[in-house]
Amino acid sequence: CAPPDAVVWPQAMGQVQKLAALCHRCRVPMVPFSTGLEGSVNAKQGSIHFDLSRMDAITKLSLEDFSVAVEPG
Repeated sequence: CAPPDAVVWPQAMGQVQKLAALCHRCRVPMVPFSTGLEGSVNAKQGSIHFDLSRMDAITKLSLEDFSVAVEPG
């Protein structure tokens, strides 16, 4: 494990998509994470961490079937 080369804080799905495409094109490993129960983040040297904690909105709420869709943060 090593510290990441960079940490980004996307706030919308479009930003995540653009950053992921850039990492793929440049062959840079990406490590998504958020605050919560998943534990600590393990990185490879030369990676970019995607901190998803700012993506915390409710995107869909259905009272009819008691379901909710939320962002990962």
